Amino acid sequence: MRALEQFNGPSQSSNFAGPLGLFVNNTTGEIWVSEGGVPRVTRFPRFDNLLGKQNQSDLQIPSPAGVAIAQDAFDNLFVADISNRIAIFFPGVAAVNAANNIPGRALAPSTVAIAQTQGYHFTTTDTDADPSGWPAVLADTQVLVNSIPAALQNVHQDQLTFLMPAGSPTSGSVEVQIVHPSTGQTVAVGQVDMAPVSPGLFTINSQGTGQVMAVNDDGTPNLPNSRIQRGHVISLFGTGLGTVSGAPPDGQAPSDPVPADTKPDVYCEPTLVDPANIMFSGLAPGMIGVWRIDFKVPDTTAPGATVPVFIRMKSIASEVAGQGTTIAVSQ
Repeated sequence: MRALEQFNGPSQSSNFAGPLGLFVNNTTGEIWVSEGGVPRVTRFPRFDNLLGKQNQSDLQIPSPAGVAIAQDAFDNLFVADISNRIAIFFPGVAAVNAANNIPGRALAPSTVAIAQTQGYHFTTTDTDADPSGWPAVLADTQVLVNSIPAALQNVHQDQLTFLMPAGSPTSGSVEVQIVHPSTGQTVAVGQVDMAPVSPGLFTINSQGTGQVMAVNDDGTPNLPNSRIQRGHVISLFGTGLGTVSGAPPDGQAPSDPVPADTKPDVYCEPTLVDPANIMFSGLAPGMIGVWRIDFKVPDTTAPGATVPVFIRMKSIASEVAGQGTTIAVSQ
């Protein structure tokens, strides 16, 4: 036999430093290499895709020198290293507030959150829970937050929506695991920072920008062609209020409004709303994990289809610079 292809390192500018472990996945064909002289594990695409392209790795993972390397039936990576340890690498997962989608922002207990996969599909068929109640297992998928099952709203291929358990800590970080209970497979693992509150406003485009989800005092949706009048009360909808006394169990909606102990700051162009004109702040009836804020639109607000509005709780705003959330106001 003769060598048809050689690769000398993970890139054109980086050579191997004492290759020790080699594993070729029988299903995907991907090639994994561990080294003695560099603390990394390197992945290359299948051999067919390497022909004529030397040193074309597509992933590097920091790891002490690995003397042996393998993958299990779920493609999770196992590395036996010189520190007398076996490290297991699962796909990563990140979680964000489902309303504002701000990456890296800490989450609060009882926040509706989106977990986003990093290289693995949660399911092959999108599945949504009944709005009347969210289960702990959906589409053979479960979210564990520090080993506590979370209620699931939906499970889609690349993301799922869950309720951060009410018993979660309000500081530090938690471990979020995505598992398939039927097989015991750990699909993904990640760390999520926690805080007492994590304010976010739901928007029409589901991206956390532009027109917010809001209802006028006559019961109509607040939209550019259905505006709230100045001096009238509008209801905004968000999530991330944190712990609320009297809240229902996780995955259940309150039958009546559940007021919170404190009110947020509400900004409606051009000023902060007088606290006396914030009529309600708390959990919305019939909705799981949803924070409702009712306030009277200031008389000083200029009419417009895109009037800036946001909320702030414990010095944390519902948006970041350049994001911009709005309501529609008439005379």
